[in-house]
Amino acid sequence: MNNLTKIIRILAFLLLPSLVPAVLAQNECPAIVQQALEAVQTACANTARNQACYGNVALTATPREGVSSFTFEKVGDITDAANIQSLQLTGMNVDEGHWGVVMMKLQANIPDVLPGQNATVLLFGDVEVANAVPPTVELQAVSGGAANIRRRPTADAQNVIASLAAGATVTATGRLADGTWIRIRTTGDNLGQTGWVAAGLLSSTGDLNTLDVVEADSQTFSPMQAFYLKTGFRDRPCAEAPESGILVQGPKGFRLNFNVNSVDISMGSTLFLQTAEREMRVNVVEGAATVTNDGISQIVPAGTFTEVTLDEDGEAIGAPELPQPYEIDDFDGLPLDDLPEDIEVAPELDEDELEQAMEDALYGDDGSPDDEDEDEALPPEPEEPVDEEDPLS
Repeated sequence: MNNLTKIIRILAFLLLPSLVPAVLAQNECPAIVQQALEAVQTACANTARNQACYGNVALTATPREGVSSFTFEKVGDITDAANIQSLQLTGMNVDEGHWGVVMMKLQANIPDVLPGQNATVLLFGDVEVANAVPPTVELQAVSGGAANIRRRPTADAQNVIASLAAGATVTATGRLADGTWIRIRTTGDNLGQTGWVAAGLLSSTGDLNTLDVVEADSQTFSPMQAFYLKTGFRDRPCAEAPESGILVQGPKGFRLNFNVNSVDISMGSTLFLQTAEREMRVNVVEGAATVTNDGISQIVPAGTFTEVTLDEDGEAIGAPELPQPYEIDDFDGLPLDDLPEDIEVAPELDEDELEQAMEDALYGDDGSPDDEDEDEALPPEPEEPVDEEDPLS
């Protein structure tokens, strides 16, 4: 045996202990992913609207200030999304068998009259989210007589969007600084809309003056409809595992609105959201989305992504970039089977296809719900407004 052969054998012997764990890790990683996603389907099957489900270990959940009862420690635990301040999921850890997964079912901007329809938000891998919906005071209120619900707190007849019958119960969510108008959200068999009602037409067992003061045009969010996001990137631990991130899917025929890292996202689609250093990437894997920041909107068709620059605090700065074709191989292993709607990842677009998709989007054929589908998803038209002789009713 020559000296070269001896050296090679010695090196192989020395390297073997470090190579074996790597090989084992590759073999164990697919099993961890499969078991985690199967656990989600079983443990989270009963997750209801505006709830979050602990899908797979491991993660750390922090409750919002003032929440006294909060349990989110093991697979199958379910809590109200409004109770969560932050979630920090663990990336793939083969030694511990950990790969964090959380499923949320959120109302977002879906009307109350569609109780079975939800946005599905699936978090997996190295993901951190922080709730950006401010806590609000809410009171139950009753309409003392027939009353109009208005888009803005003014008595213009053209401003009426719905009406309340005498004795109707609503949820009061805010007030003008002078207390003359109350922002409400309808409940029960009403339209599930947010609007304004003159304060003199409502009564409550609570003090309406304790409601938060809000501006007439301030945006309202349902639980976890606005959040800050930070994820791993290019961190796929094995071929069978997806990169870390968040999948968001809305019900067919409805356009969802979210605010992520202060970026407004309107989607009739399925999105895969990630961050990388100081950028947020919005991948449209099906349908289409409109991404808005700094007063500038960008339509993003399926098969492409846009990026928005983030500052050191994760806040978006500047306009979203023009869409670019993504690499479809980046989405191998995405847990699409855990989403309610069956989809396939849209193929990446070449330059000509991207140009055509953008032209289609400008003329309305942007992959968003068509009129027929959207009519099926939206609530019925409001009843005729009550008599306008009383401008406050």
